[in-house]
Amino acid sequence: MFQRHTCSPLSLTAWQMLFGGIGLAIIALLVPQRPIEWNGAFVAGLAYCVVFASSIAWGLWLFVLQRLPTAVASLSSLGVPIVSVLLAWIILHEQPTLMEGVGIVCILLGLCSVSGVGIRRRGH
Repeated sequence: MFQRHTCSPLSLTAWQMLFGGIGLAIIALLVPQRPIEWNGAFVAGLAYCVVFASSIAWGLWLFVLQRLPTAVASLSSLGVPIVSVLLAWIILHEQPTLMEGVGIVCILLGLCSVSGVGIRRRGH
C-alpha cells in the first residue's frame, strides 16, 4: 500500500482505529447492557486507555519502526510479555503460574532461534 499511495503509518493507524472504534460503538449500542456509570474512576480509566495505551503507544511503536530495522523492532516486541510478567511479579507480587513460565521459556527459545544465538558448529 505504501508503494502505491503516499500516506504516513500514523495516519493509516489513526484511520484504522477510528473505523474500528465506530464498529465497536455500533455493536455496544445494539447489545443490551446496563447503563454506563460515569464516575471519576471510569473516566480516568477510559482516558488512560485512549491516551496512553492506544495513542501514545502506537505513536511510540511507529517511532521505533522508523528508526530500527523491522526485524529488530519485531524481535524486541516479543520481550514485552516477559517484561510484563516479571514486572507484575516484582511490583504487584503476583506469582507467575507454571504456564506463564512455560510461555516465557518458549518466547526466549523463539528469540534465540531467530536471532542467530545458539550453538555454532566447530569448523564452520
